[in-house]
Amino acid sequence: MAQARVGGPYIWVSWISKLLVGEVSCQWGAWFRAQFEGSSWEKVPSDFDQVQWLIRHGELLEQTRRYYERQGYQVSLDSQNSFTLRGNVATLAGRPDLVVARDNEVIVVDARVGQPNASHSAQVMTYLYALPRALKSKFHGAAVSGQVVYPDGPVDIPGEAVDQHFVSALGSLIRSLSTLQAPRKVPSYSECRFCPIGARDCPERVGADEPLPVGVTDDF
Repeated sequence: MAQARVGGPYIWVSWISKLLVGEVSCQWGAWFRAQFEGSSWEKVPSDFDQVQWLIRHGELLEQTRRYYERQGYQVSLDSQNSFTLRGNVATLAGRPDLVVARDNEVIVVDARVGQPNASHSAQVMTYLYALPRALKSKFHGAAVSGQVVYPDGPVDIPGEAVDQHFVSALGSLIRSLSTLQAPRKVPSYSECRFCPIGARDCPERVGADEPLPVGVTDDF
């Protein structure tokens, strides 16, 4: 049986980026992960080719690291960038791929090997919001911006993108995932196939073997 988190809701940035931009609709999955200890519920085995993804991601990350070091930036990698930001109702945590700094400039970088998505930018924008608040000494007085690096090139994200509208949307989502009342489930194969929560905790989960309904018409 899933056990509630002792310290209250805990939210990893990557769980909410697609919800922020509407790429997924089911808030329940993120709510469940925020409310319950990850070690206490059954995970669905992934059919994603994780090894190949990790190799490609690692290669792109290494290319990006070398590029910024050649430009004279100090580069912090992966776990060096871990942060925890405690709010009134939840804890937000994350770990961007790279944080690069030179003079008074700091760039938060995430590497992506797939197709560009709005959620990738939303994830970096969440880092831009959280990092200066969680790691104040490192970011104090710096001009902070972000970047999503794809194999075909980078997408720059100005610090000004993290405006009051974004902060309000982020705060509203985090608060909704932090209540004891669960949001309604929105099960669909397109979303359930990427959700790690198994049928034991989510009986409504849609499996790959469940056929989609097909209608018939004489109108065309």
